[in-house]
Amino acid sequence: MSTVPATNRALLMLLCSAISACSGGTTTSSIEPGATLDGSADASSTEGGTSELDASMALATDAGDTDSGCPNSRPDGDGGCLPPSVRRPFLVGASLRAAEASERDDWSALSVATAAHGLDAKTAHLLAETWLKDALEEHASVAAFARFTMHLLSVGAPPELLLMAQRAGIDEIAHARACFALAARYGKRRGPTPLRVHDAMSARSLAQIAQIAAEEGCVGETLGAVLAREQLAIVTDASARKVLRKIAADEVRHAELSWRFVRWAVQHGDREVATSVRRGIARAIKGTLAAEERRYDVDHAAWRAHGRLTCHTSKEVARRAIDEVVMPCLERV
Repeated sequence: MSTVPATNRALLMLLCSAISACSGGTTTSSIEPGATLDGSADASSTEGGTSELDASMALATDAGDTDSGCPNSRPDGDGGCLPPSVRRPFLVGASLRAAEASERDDWSALSVATAAHGLDAKTAHLLAETWLKDALEEHASVAAFARFTMHLLSVGAPPELLLMAQRAGIDEIAHARACFALAARYGKRRGPTPLRVHDAMSARSLAQIAQIAAEEGCVGETLGAVLAREQLAIVTDASARKVLRKIAADEVRHAELSWRFVRWAVQHGDREVATSVRRGIARAIKGTLAAEERRYDVDHAAWRAHGRLTCHTSKEVARRAIDEVVMPCLERV
């Protein structure tokens, strides 16, 4: 049974508390959301009305984001799209950036458990591939937080946000090592190639930095927190559970950081900052929902037992989290 409703309620309460803390206890918004959220109807299926989700999709188009593909997502081998990273994505322009896998064992040296048993070869191979993909995304998240720290410094952010950003980068190193170790456990002992960062940092205005934080953090990290909790609810393998438990807890704190910063930016900036936050969230939502589903021909019971969600489940969990967490938080910024 899905834990999404309870998880979403708890996460919403925590994030709203963080947003209020940054605004002196008030939840009056400088941002005009697409609709109110009074709990009287399902925002994703309100008959005859416009949901917050629909409003965000319209905003992405109004903002000139007419990309017909999957913004913020990477093409798969069949020309479709894999869902955007559920971790803090490292965005350079409109594309996700991550290293490639290479033959090295220093990142996977962390011992997570003995070898996995009872898996057929195809399921083990795909588990190795997916944990390796996670590892490379976690590795890229280190760069995302390093850049975010520099951005915070450039706009005179308070020390509490800098401390949270630095700690988050350290978290991502631990996540990457754990995921590389799990990939090795399932048969792929790899590490990252050098990550291209030469074009990832340039002078940015407060509005531009807020938009990046909204995309990478307010959507990416918030959905990551919900998805990680959903993975934790289904996993039965002890080694995968141990890794997911830490990731799930850390992703909540990372999402909190993003919302705290965005609220601070809206308070200290002009109207363009608020508009940019809405634009960033709309763009990230569009990328998430536009991603095509990839089907895996695996033992689904084993897939779930080792902490993996299907693309269909991931997308449904993300859609609910957008309506039940992201949009209500945006209303309070």
